[in-house]
Amino acid sequence: MSFRPIIMVFCRTYLPGYRAGGPVRTLSNLVEALGDEFDFRIVTLDRDFRAEEVYPDVEPDRWTAVGKGRVIYLPPETVTMARLQSLIAETGPDVLYLNSLMDTYFPVRVLALGRLGRIARIPTVLAVRGQLNPGALGLKAMPKRAYLAGLKASGLLNRLVWQATATAERTAIENAVSRRFITKSGGQIAIVPNIAHSDNPAVKDWQSRQAGSPLRIALLGRISPMKNITFAIRAVAGMQQPASLDLIGPSEDADYWRLCEEQIAELPADKSVREIGAVEPSSIPQILAAYDCFLLPSLGENFGHAISEALGAGLPAVISDQTPWRNLEDSGVGWDLSLENTAPFAQALDELALLGDEAMHERHLACAEYVKTAGSNHEAIAACRDMFKAAMALES
Repeated sequence: MSFRPIIMVFCRTYLPGYRAGGPVRTLSNLVEALGDEFDFRIVTLDRDFRAEEVYPDVEPDRWTAVGKGRVIYLPPETVTMARLQSLIAETGPDVLYLNSLMDTYFPVRVLALGRLGRIARIPTVLAVRGQLNPGALGLKAMPKRAYLAGLKASGLLNRLVWQATATAERTAIENAVSRRFITKSGGQIAIVPNIAHSDNPAVKDWQSRQAGSPLRIALLGRISPMKNITFAIRAVAGMQQPASLDLIGPSEDADYWRLCEEQIAELPADKSVREIGAVEPSSIPQILAAYDCFLLPSLGENFGHAISEALGAGLPAVISDQTPWRNLEDSGVGWDLSLENTAPFAQALDELALLGDEAMHERHLACAEYVKTAGSNHEAIAACRDMFKAAMALES
């Protein structure tokens, strides 16, 4: 049997979890794409993001085959430095892969083990998953800035390979952490795009809208300030045409949802907003087939799996210009707009609402075809492979 380097992944949420959204899909896509070349061992919690109940039919604290990787599910109270030290020593990884900077369970403990010399020096890749982008860093900015300063001062961020998904995220990392610090601490930044899911649903599943009925708008994502839900509601309120907006995803901020409810209560009679809640990832293609378009005025996305899924399902996307999905209007598949005000979003949605059935069907076909080209994974897979090999080549 050929030797496969061991990539030991630490993440708060993994399959069968889905409430954390894109990061789970990013990781599972990575494992399935490169699992024949690398031996992925994933250390995660035994429950979904912000959930109290444990996964059914999952045996905790025991390595389990999941797809092309092996996963160990830990109860939160067992995630100690001693337990992580033992797992790393038993596994003997070639690379440590941290799937977050802000997670309070794994990254700091793993980095501290290396800093304190309690584990051998192992090349470490840190994927910040958009957490240092201006929109994300601007939410609760003071505690986050203090946290980063503390990590830098303690030496925990030395000698890391920082994973950025695009040039814009590399710039965000350099601005937040300091390019000089990364260089002086022996680190580097690798630009490695996320790997999208290779299967696109058939556009033939799309259900056309009855003449005169409201435009059916889907927003797939967590109900949180980062997804800018209140902005989305204001954009729908500003439309001239009737419309209904469905929020598909878990609510993670009760105070923020109350603000949303206040706005929903003030909507005109020909507009509506519904909270659908979290859904299983496997059901998303069929769910999206019942909508006309996708709306996401996010403050920032390092990739935007929801955008990829919506376009793949044939939905024109009306999104902010704070994601890697740009120049959509030139391709006839949507708009990427400034967040300065809601009027351009409302105008784009009205334009879609006025399309006839045949014209809308052509848009759906164009969106699905666009994703097949724009979402090509060959370069992303090669970049991931090169990142791990470069990390292993670092002097230990």
